[in-house]
Amino acid sequence: MKILLIQNLGSGTRFKKRYVDSLIKALQVDHQVEYHAVKQFSSISTIVESSENIDLCLACGGDGTVSAIANTLVNTKIPLYAVPIGSGNDFAQFFHMSKNIKSIMQAIYPFNVLGVNTIKITNHGANVLTILCFGFEAKINRIANQLPRFIGKAKYTLATIISLFGKTYVDLTIITDSNKFEGKYSLAILANTAFFGGGLKISENAKIKGSKARLILVRKQSRLKIVYLFILLILKKHYERTEFEEYEVQNIEVTSNSGLLKAQGDGESLPNGRIVAEVDRDSLLVVDCN
Repeated sequence: MKILLIQNLGSGTRFKKRYVDSLIKALQVDHQVEYHAVKQFSSISTIVESSENIDLCLACGGDGTVSAIANTLVNTKIPLYAVPIGSGNDFAQFFHMSKNIKSIMQAIYPFNVLGVNTIKITNHGANVLTILCFGFEAKINRIANQLPRFIGKAKYTLATIISLFGKTYVDLTIITDSNKFEGKYSLAILANTAFFGGGLKISENAKIKGSKARLILVRKQSRLKIVYLFILLILKKHYERTEFEEYEVQNIEVTSNSGLLKAQGDGESLPNGRIVAEVDRDSLLVVDCN
């Protein structure tokens, strides 16, 4: 089997290179491995397009890396396995994809393929795998991405604390296939999978199959209330709280009522401005680890 292995050198710590070297050595016993190390997401599409006869793609990094690689695999016949070595590994966690080398070897040969949904941002020509964020949590992601990578998953906690000193809501208009929402929101999340923020489970109902994603909204809250709600999130005690509104969504359009919308997709910043998105059914093949 020919495996394309792409590693983001900017994801995780410098010690992850040693891990990837060990992974490649193990894979080469039974497989042909084409390895590429990247520092910029823009080079990934060229790598995938120029690689021939690929049976499987291994994406080594966090959610941003996996998303960038997956965008080149959407609507192709090349399945994806996410090797979780970044600070945020929500996609890999959702699919029970491990970085344990023995587990990877067992999962990929022979492997079963699962067709899953992505969220297609139609006005930007990109697909999101896990989460689209529009509210306070998008601000947290932006700050977290600016923090030193050696902090690891703790950067989300630190970014939350920093974010609380500024504005903790956004004024949005959200139009879906069945509802229209207008107002100030502390949280506004479109969930294709259950996890966000480096492992927080935002929804028990988020599925990556079927025709719908999940829109989770929390209207404007005080700083103290936001801290309390995030504690409930961490403890997974928020599901019955009335502050967390949840809706099924197939299509969505989001605009800011005050300035340009600053959205995040899979933990990475999207172009500022209006977001128009839809569920892109069965658009990506992944290795089924269940």
